[in-house]
Amino acid sequence: MGRHSLRERCRGSPAARGLEPEIRSRCRSAIRRGPARSCWGGEGSEANPVKARGSKSYDLVLLHGLLNMHRWSRRFLDRCVEHWGSGRVYVVYLNPPMHIWRKQLPHGTVTFIGRDDLTAGTQPVDVQARYLAAKIGALRRRCGLSRPFSVIAHSMGGIVARRYMADHPEEVAAVVTLGTPHHGSPLAEHYRWLGILLRAEGAFANLTPSWLARFNQDHPPGRHGPVYTVRGYGRPGRDWGVLGELLAGGAHLRWLYGTRSD
Repeated sequence: MGRHSLRERCRGSPAARGLEPEIRSRCRSAIRRGPARSCWGGEGSEANPVKARGSKSYDLVLLHGLLNMHRWSRRFLDRCVEHWGSGRVYVVYLNPPMHIWRKQLPHGTVTFIGRDDLTAGTQPVDVQARYLAAKIGALRRRCGLSRPFSVIAHSMGGIVARRYMADHPEEVAAVVTLGTPHHGSPLAEHYRWLGILLRAEGAFANLTPSWLARFNQDHPPGRHGPVYTVRGYGRPGRDWGVLGELLAGGAHLRWLYGTRSD
């Protein structure tokens, strides 16, 4: 997100530190403990519940970023289950498929909806928010997803979560965004040609500074619910990303825009 913050700038990374106490305390009103639920054995059934370490009232929904390129790691998902409990962590892929599937991890079950591929996270924010709304409805009907629920969203997923909150403020207890460019990224302007090649031009267009400026005017942070943000940090020359995009993007930002972060 760069030098700007929304309502709060949290230090550290929940992926790296396992939802450390500072973030847990700041978000505790939004993530207290409730009964474990799952659609593992059918609608409304329980699935080998594991006692959660934390106190969470609401289930957790995880949203990926642009192109679903940076996936949630097995270790991170298991850490979420450790804190929220089995059957209370949901991974949503922002594409049309509505297939629900599950994965058993050491601390319990994670539920997924959608197709885990590069078709996720390619559409404009409004379209992705509609995908999210449809999938939240399906998860509630078939798996008992809590109302409200908490969200952890990576990159563009944070913008989608904020857009969803604007239409469904009663659904979301709080959002924690990880490395989300809430003020847009100049890289989205420069690499629009890449968005066309990847069939993600709508997503790239909605990550530009000009588009996010209009979005923030229409949906100011905090209007529809609490939003917390964790700023990402990459080590120059050491963090490459999936295909070298972090290395190339970081170098581009430094050379052309005089900054190390967007």
